[in-house]
Amino acid sequence: MSSRLYLNYANIVDDLFVEKHTDPMTENYQDYIEMLRRLPHELAAQVANLTPEALTTAHIPGEWTVAQNIHHLAEAQMALFSRFKAMVKEDQPTLMPFDQDAWAQTPDSTHVDIEDSLTLIRVLHRRWAILAESLTEDEWHRTGHHPENGDQTPAELLPYAAAHTQLHIDQIAETLAARD
Repeated sequence: MSSRLYLNYANIVDDLFVEKHTDPMTENYQDYIEMLRRLPHELAAQVANLTPEALTTAHIPGEWTVAQNIHHLAEAQMALFSRFKAMVKEDQPTLMPFDQDAWAQTPDSTHVDIEDSLTLIRVLHRRWAILAESLTEDEWHRTGHHPENGDQTPAELLPYAAAHTQLHIDQIAETLAARD
């Protein structure tokens, strides 16, 4: 992901995440849960009927293709969900990082068929929303340790995950706009 889009991502997270330790059952957290439910459908509509060329052409130099964005989003959201669930159910788990740029170059991440990744995102977000709505106050504030980002809580990770999905929807829109 380019530094330009990373800055947009930071702004989205800042806009969404109003206060570091907000009460998770406030309207803001319900908004994030609703985003998890809504955004996979927006993503699927955005890429419906794209040609293989539109999915696999890097229309912006140095940026991922539409297919790479979608496959990355499936992988990253799976990793984030795993971290979220580990924090809820384990004592101070280590939240493992991964090299997103290396993963984006693997054959499964550059493949034109995006349907499995779209399904993964939709189903994963639906499960995540169910889990998030069930958490107790204490579970929202349990911690895990990320080697690069320090201690995190489910309360911090939920807005991050919602913003991450929105970022890639925005990045795909920019990519598609650049093809014209």
